[in-house]
Amino acid sequence: MPRPFAPNNDHCAVPAGWRECIANTWPGILPTIDGMFSARFGRPVIVTRHAAQRMAERQVSDDLLLRLIDEGGQRWRDAHRLWVWLDVPGRSDNLVCAVLVLEDAVIVKTVMHRWELMP
Repeated sequence: MPRPFAPNNDHCAVPAGWRECIANTWPGILPTIDGMFSARFGRPVIVTRHAAQRMAERQVSDDLLLRLIDEGGQRWRDAHRLWVWLDVPGRSDNLVCAVLVLEDAVIVKTVMHRWELMP
């Protein structure tokens, strides 16, 4: 069984056709933001349906999400998973944080607010 979020080459190639591939391979993942690309990681950005819902609830725009991914602080869980966070001036619910999985694309699993960096 292939690892979650890692397209099996029998199904498709990434990045060519990545939107259709991911939508067909993992129905729970929805590439919601056309053309979003992370300069920091050099990969397209895919937002899960869950993360898109949390973005709406927490008033995190597409621009803020990309800024968070490309400019935010980083804490790595392992070689493929990390948290990125950013203190956004004017927000009372800081820190804003995203949970990412790095595969052939940057996959945003969820977006949080009032996040605290623990030692």
